Amino acid sequence: MRTPEPASKKRKVRKGTHSCWECRRRKIKCTFARDSDPVCVNCEAKGASCVSQETPLDDDNLPTPSSHPASSKSSRPQDEALAQRLIRLEAMMGRLADPQSKANEYIYPRDMEDDLLETSAARHAILLDTQAPTPSQSASGSPYSRQYSSPAGPRLSEKLKQISRDLYALLPTGKLRSTLAYSSPGATTVLSGFHPATSPNIETQASLADPHYPTPDTHPVLITRRLLQYAVCVQNLSPVVFASIAADFHGKRPCHVLANWLGASEDWVLSSDPLIGSIEGIECLVLMTMIQGDAGQLRKAWMTCRRALSMAQLMGLDKKIPPPPRSLSSRHADPATLWFRIQCGDRYHSLILGLPFGSRNDPPFDPSSTPLDNLGKSYATVARKISERNEGVDQPDAYAVTQALDLQLENTACLVENTWWAIPDISAALSRSPLDMLSECSAIRLQVRHYTLLILLHLPYLMKGGDRYSFNRLTCMRASRAVLERFLAFRKDYIVYVAGRHIDYSALIAAMTLMLGHLGQVDPQRESDRSLVEATHESLLAMGQHKTDKLSSESAETIRAMLPILSGQGLDSDVHLSVPFLGTVNINPKPAPPVDAPSDALPAPASTLNGVGPADSAPFLSFDFNDFTFPASDNVAGDVANGIQAFNGDEYDVPGGWMDFPAGADNWTFQGVDTTYWTMLNQSFNEQHGS
Repeated sequence: MRTPEPASKKRKVRKGTHSCWECRRRKIKCTFARDSDPVCVNCEAKGASCVSQETPLDDDNLPTPSSHPASSKSSRPQDEALAQRLIRLEAMMGRLADPQSKANEYIYPRDMEDDLLETSAARHAILLDTQAPTPSQSASGSPYSRQYSSPAGPRLSEKLKQISRDLYALLPTGKLRSTLAYSSPGATTVLSGFHPATSPNIETQASLADPHYPTPDTHPVLITRRLLQYAVCVQNLSPVVFASIAADFHGKRPCHVLANWLGASEDWVLSSDPLIGSIEGIECLVLMTMIQGDAGQLRKAWMTCRRALSMAQLMGLDKKIPPPPRSLSSRHADPATLWFRIQCGDRYHSLILGLPFGSRNDPPFDPSSTPLDNLGKSYATVARKISERNEGVDQPDAYAVTQALDLQLENTACLVENTWWAIPDISAALSRSPLDMLSECSAIRLQVRHYTLLILLHLPYLMKGGDRYSFNRLTCMRASRAVLERFLAFRKDYIVYVAGRHIDYSALIAAMTLMLGHLGQVDPQRESDRSLVEATHESLLAMGQHKTDKLSSESAETIRAMLPILSGQGLDSDVHLSVPFLGTVNINPKPAPPVDAPSDALPAPASTLNGVGPADSAPFLSFDFNDFTFPASDNVAGDVANGIQAFNGDEYDVPGGWMDFPAGADNWTFQGVDTTYWTMLNQSFNEQHGS
């Protein structure tokens, strides 16, 4: 006769198993945020009972479908909510009992970063998904809330909920949101800059001004995106509006408030690979790149943009037909447009800093795109080709490549009307609408980028003698004049505020190039060029004196030291410029030769290791590598690896204001732009003289 089975049959457990019954039933990995936690991450997110397999299953602890709120149909909502609250309370008590736990410390499962590298962010659905708003939330909240909600999914973990609440507390007031949405040119940039012009997903200004979105329960990545959008708007405000909103920051300096927004975003969200493993997370990185680059933090911008590029590649956004993107909201950025923005940022920062670019495939030309977008795509392609040319500038075909790229830039300029190339009138645009202001500022930035690319393209041939290279020298000088004219037009009204720092770096490059172009030459434009460079020097000097801006002050000092080149009378002693990671650049401007002297009789530039040229002919330029210099900081890349500032209490302590010090913690004010510039000239000397 068959013996009846006991009421509670003990199930077999494999030796060494430490996962819970629920994770075994779902066939998923059982992980704990902390070893002392009584509830695993999956059960906490699902609201399920976490029972170790070391405990035999019986009728009291058997996980049944009714124990899971997501699949329960018969249990009352009150019971479900109470059960979930009890589970969260148990987990919280367990964390409080852990003596090693710290307040406001958010620790993610240890294996997340390894899993991300292995199978991308798709495996972290539990941490990335948001819960759809309840009917009560939709009814009482904003009419725009449904635009940002994702399909119903697992609830946020307690850690992410806490991050959301902390980020929500940093959001600006409703009045300030409205001002930023309707008065800042940056609003159009952040709302439509990641979508095709005809996309139905472009948000309206009303959505940016909405005081009811985001909510404290919104996913932290979406709150971070909104914070960064507001930061871009503040950064691009006109001087008049900027002065009028000081009271809306409740007595705090706007730069300190911005530092709080950016620092919290960096510390709590952007520094976590699992959290940015969505298209909204990548958009946050691109927004941060824009903010850092516009404030002059080029190395930080390059690092942030490279993270965005790497994450986009993991998600397949670089493919011609990208897979459906992982998204946290129903209205997200267009993958192709987002990838194009990433490429533009990476190519520009890589070229101007002399760093390798991250992707070889160029953004395709699209007839349906706006002319300005196609300009940007062409500039991204040219920047890549210039970088590749620079790696082999001593190759026989380097000059032919240079001439071909010059023709490509000339054809690119034809993508827009000739009238578009006129110097924008920023002063007049200030009295018009934010859209007019955006149009003028966008034009001046793109024009400066065009002429900067021309300078960097022909720079290796600037100091070479002979008629063959006169075209390169004249092109450099013509492009330099164009950059300086636009710099003066821009800084005439933005002399107080540090936005558009790319233009300032380009102005320094242009001023040095224009002065070097006159070495050993008789040029009828010498006096007008001197006036142009002096006006640039005065503008930078005024900016530096206003808020102790080191970039402007040291740029002005560099230009002042080189100004005697344009006197045409020579110097009693050489000009010595100290360049980090290169050495000392020695400039010896010689008196101009007679007009009838053949071009081959001009003193030839040379490159020496000790700064001393031949006895009978001192070189125009020489590089002394024995006087090798470093930035004053012991940790050159410290401000790149760290956040904007270390978080301390409720506020980020930024001496003088984060927006006032674009170089960050160290003293390498030019961020490496000067090193790249002089290195390109030095390479051309080595190639010409075999030194």
